[in-house]
Amino acid sequence: MLVITITCIISVVIAGYDAARGAKNKGWLWGILAGLLYAVILVAIGFFIDEDFTFDTSSITLLILAVAGGGLGGVIGINIKK
Repeated sequence: MLVITITCIISVVIAGYDAARGAKNKGWLWGILAGLLYAVILVAIGFFIDEDFTFDTSSITLLILAVAGGGLGGVIGINIKK
């Protein structure tokens, strides 16, 4: 489970970075949106694949980590291009 979480965080930071790299400002917002989209897609895949899927604390944790990681990636992405 730890490897999955770390992989998810790295992926969402990269997604936030990439989303904010093309923006002129508000990189954190673009990063958060990318992280949120990433988490929603993962939850939707889990919902369709697993018959017993429930939106529980691990789903909420994933959502929080994705939003935070995306925001961090967005901040990094907007500041590196300057």
